[in-house]
Amino acid sequence: MFLDTTCPTCGGLIVGDPFRDNLSRKEHRIQGMCQRCQDSVFESGIHKNYILEGLKPTDLPGEWVEVRNRLEHILWFCTHKVFIAGGCLRDLRAGQKDQVRDVDLWVQIDPNRLQISREYVKAYGIPLNEPSSITCYGPSAEDRGVVGIDYFEENGIEFNLIWMGKLCDSPETLIHGFDFGINQAAYDGDNFTVTDSFLEDHANQTITRVRRTDTEKRMAERAERMKAKFPGYRLVG
Repeated sequence: MFLDTTCPTCGGLIVGDPFRDNLSRKEHRIQGMCQRCQDSVFESGIHKNYILEGLKPTDLPGEWVEVRNRLEHILWFCTHKVFIAGGCLRDLRAGQKDQVRDVDLWVQIDPNRLQISREYVKAYGIPLNEPSSITCYGPSAEDRGVVGIDYFEENGIEFNLIWMGKLCDSPETLIHGFDFGINQAAYDGDNFTVTDSFLEDHANQTITRVRRTDTEKRMAERAERMKAKFPGYRLVG
């Protein structure tokens, strides 16, 4: 049960526990929004089967797709999907494939199967390095469903394997948790999914903060790194 609060988006009073499910409750704890505002933000502005400015899913770098497909095959017993999402697709959309530093792979997982899943991945020849602390994805990482982070290299490319709980059951759910609109894009093995914020940032040459997932200092540092990569873009929010 929640204490009575006011939605920061519409100003309406939130009484008791009016939320549809646990995902909505977790989003309320992070952003404070009521159910109606969550529905307005999260269930609209999604574009599935999207073509990224002429880029088709078949145009994704083969090395990325091969690793994604292999992981999904290895983890078939404990996961529904492996998503490529975030900054690598941002750079690809902007024609900066050569500037991609690493590729984020997001995996839905039962937290109780995390360790055995790691062992399966290693047994099939993917050399995971020592796990990283989930705090590298911000203090709200646990609230967002991150339960573990590993990384590995193949063919000179660094891959970040981000293990997620039930908050990663669809690409649209996943990308709405990203902090900057310019990064809100995902590939699920068949298609791209992007948000209005992603399209608007690239069309308007902006870097818009759409939610807080970290301390102000670290978010400002991330924004400055993106601005250095896209010097013609303007910071918003």
